[in-house]
Amino acid sequence: MSPPGTRVAKPVFLGITSALFALCLLCSLVRFYIRLAVQREFGYDDGWLIVGLCCLIGGMITIYVSIDLMYEMQAVAQMAATGMTTIPTTPEEAAMLATMLRKTLEFRRLAAASTTLVWATICSVKFSFLALFKRLIRQMPRLMQFWWAVTVVNAAIAVYGVTVFFIACPNFTEKDLVQKMASCKSGAAMARQINHATAHMVLDIFGDLLILTIPVVILWQIRIPLSQKVGLGFTLCLTIIMIAVTAGRMIGLKYQGQLEHIWETLFLAASGEIGLILVSASAFRSLYISKIRVKDRGHQTITTLNWYHRSRSAFRRMAGSESDQPRTTVLVRDGSEEVKDGERIGGKIPGATMTGIRTFIDGNGKTTTIDVEKQDQESI
Repeated sequence: MSPPGTRVAKPVFLGITSALFALCLLCSLVRFYIRLAVQREFGYDDGWLIVGLCCLIGGMITIYVSIDLMYEMQAVAQMAATGMTTIPTTPEEAAMLATMLRKTLEFRRLAAASTTLVWATICSVKFSFLALFKRLIRQMPRLMQFWWAVTVVNAAIAVYGVTVFFIACPNFTEKDLVQKMASCKSGAAMARQINHATAHMVLDIFGDLLILTIPVVILWQIRIPLSQKVGLGFTLCLTIIMIAVTAGRMIGLKYQGQLEHIWETLFLAASGEIGLILVSASAFRSLYISKIRVKDRGHQTITTLNWYHRSRSAFRRMAGSESDQPRTTVLVRDGSEEVKDGERIGGKIPGATMTGIRTFIDGNGKTTTIDVEKQDQESI
């Protein structure tokens, strides 16, 4: 049963956030393995993932340190709102009040730190997706202009999201703490907190919708079968899940006439953790980014198993079952294959070397030079 003033029991809070946090760390490790060991590249989206991961670790540590205090302060706030508190008349009651004020001040500082760090995680998720989409649209000038506009808007929302935790009810000093606490829990100050929090979440959803527009436009312009578009749309439009979590956070923001900090913290932390999981999942973007140009066909092909074969090759290299071969250039002449500056390959090129590449051999006897390593990397 949840304690007074909240709908979320502490075991439920710890269970949800801990499970998502562990899954987030696991997915991040898998992504970095794929990016560094398999794909052998590092982009801005990976950098934003690292920033978000560091902020999330700091934010979750702060939340776990202050969780007992958070539930205690939520119960005290509910008691104050229902008029169950009294003015101290004895030295013992005065000492208890002084202790409570000290705890309140400590909690507000920890809460501001944790919410700011987790919000920075969510912003890192947004900018990681923007960095990924930029690589897809760099040859589309008009969409690039829209990308810059979306980036500026989300940067402004990120700044507002940091300040909103401080401007709604700024009482982080011991001076007049009791008076400010009472004012923040009722009347115009309470309405101001709820208005700021609601505006913050609405802007958060608006920024996500702007980001979501980019993959929708990309899918609209790519000529591929409808079944592939559905699959790619599911992969690209992962931002929808972030929007759903933010909407849940906004719907349950107010409870029994009070701003429920525990509910907001739970959904804020879950949003950051889910966001990093989704960013980590985008390491499989070879499912939708891999573009192979075939000269005579004149259309784009999407390689779905390239990541698997490259991962298998990486494991085999680590196990020592594959010897490192020097970089080679394959010359194709009338169906025969020849290796320059390396050993001659009889019959055919091993599948691990040409994974993800469809070689088109001209029928006119023309010589086609294929840089195997370069094309393999570009297919990612």
